[in-house]
Amino acid sequence: MASQLRVDEIIASTGSSVAIGTAGGSVTLAGDFTVDTSKGLNVGTGATIFSPSSNVLTLGTNNTERVRISSGGKVTITSATNSGDAPSGGDNLVIKDSDGCGISVLSGDSNSANIFLGSQSDEDAVRLEGFYNSGSPYFTVSTNGSQRLRITSSGNIGIGTDNPGRLLNLYGATTPLVRLTHTTASSYAGLEVYEGTTQKAAFNALGSTSSATGGANAIQVWNFMNAPTVFGTNNTERLRITSDGDIRGSLLESSSGVSVYPEFYRRITGFTGGSSVVNYILLCTTSQPNVRLSGRLVTSRSPGTSAVSSQLFDVTFQTNHNGTHRSGAIMGLHSGSDGYDHAQAEFVSLTYDSTDYYAIRFSGGWTADLDSCYFDGIASDNVLFTHIDSANETITGVTAFTADTNKGDVTIQQADLRISDGNIIMASGHGIDFSATSDASGSTSELLDDYEEGTWTPTQGNLSTWSSPTFSANYTKIGRLVYVQLQQTGGTIGWSAQEYLGGLPFAPAVPGSAYATDNYPDSTSALLIWTSSSVYFHTANASETGLIFTAIYHTS
Repeated sequence: MASQLRVDEIIASTGSSVAIGTAGGSVTLAGDFTVDTSKGLNVGTGATIFSPSSNVLTLGTNNTERVRISSGGKVTITSATNSGDAPSGGDNLVIKDSDGCGISVLSGDSNSANIFLGSQSDEDAVRLEGFYNSGSPYFTVSTNGSQRLRITSSGNIGIGTDNPGRLLNLYGATTPLVRLTHTTASSYAGLEVYEGTTQKAAFNALGSTSSATGGANAIQVWNFMNAPTVFGTNNTERLRITSDGDIRGSLLESSSGVSVYPEFYRRITGFTGGSSVVNYILLCTTSQPNVRLSGRLVTSRSPGTSAVSSQLFDVTFQTNHNGTHRSGAIMGLHSGSDGYDHAQAEFVSLTYDSTDYYAIRFSGGWTADLDSCYFDGIASDNVLFTHIDSANETITGVTAFTADTNKGDVTIQQADLRISDGNIIMASGHGIDFSATSDASGSTSELLDDYEEGTWTPTQGNLSTWSSPTFSANYTKIGRLVYVQLQQTGGTIGWSAQEYLGGLPFAPAVPGSAYATDNYPDSTSALLIWTSSSVYFHTANASETGLIFTAIYHTS
């Protein structure tokens, strides 16, 4: 029969112990069990429950304190002696469960829930703090007494700022930088942008031995979409690279629904070669208003083609506000070997695919070898820059622009036009128009459209004597005015009155007059220029060996 002992208090004297029950038995306490301050309970071998001071409780193992609960409820876990089986990393406190488990740190609604990380000399060097903030909670990380990171209730992350305005907001008083480092020379570091699982863009810095697009050490700005890449400053677009690779500058104007860009580069491909092929660049439909085009058109030839490598055209073209008028001008500059024709470029109207267009036509010269061209300049966004050619498309109604109805004047104000080398070459039927000058009452034209100089060959008309004569004969023609000069250098000629010398370089429009000197019998005698391109002598001369005369007359 088990025995029982009920006592109010058991006090062991110093150096003594009290044993209750048998080995392996149990003790049931019906009242409080009190252990004095600085006293404790030994559990097993080396494990203790101890109270080192008033209202402080410690737990120990291996005769060393491991856990301390202060009078204010602070719990400290320590392994200060670093014994062999003590934790060696971040697992001083392990919470383990076969199901989900965790730690909850709950504070009052107006306060923060905190976890402090530090050392024995600085217990809160790092603070993790959560704030309920009246239903808009946020989380902060602080070091050295200052907040370094905040995650707002909307998920924005701020580094260096407590008010992040984007998903990630970096802020620093001095040089906030982000560093991306890779350690493989053939690789790269970069940023990638996705929409769902679709990559949209990337910014990459290639390694020093990379063979990716651009090669070693290249910087890639990569747009994976069939869309433009746009650069802007001052909240305004400044540069645009289209999906076709064309480069455009900032918007210059926007009126009547038309935008005008400095289009730095527009490559135009698809040119077809062949001696009978005519290539065109479509600009716009004939009813398109507000077209603006001003720049350089540079053509190129197929690789390996000899002679001309390229040709440059300065191009200006525009239509008015309702598309009823148009004007344009083209100047061409040829580069390459002498002896090869220049290509011709001109504005035309044409019909293609049942639609009327304005276009640039390339013809003549070396256009059979055209490979491609590009445009560099200013163009409105309604300029087509579409290539077609007579070999692969049906093109009808081709009509070249005329100056009278499609003038593209070049105006020079308050300056001189100086040409240090080369010439001004006028097409047939064109010239210098002096219409800005005052006119006489009978003026019929102010266009200077012809200049020519050269030699002419006198011929036997009906002269009485024609004995192996030789002559030095020259002429100058300015517009309709012809100046001729003749000097007999050998042989003999003779004539009676009203006989004539033929061969004038241009047929006279009306009879004119001339004067002869030197070896002519009289010091001054009249000659007559006749409409049959002949010089009539009024006075007979039986033998002349040194005839000299000059004459001025008009052509038709």
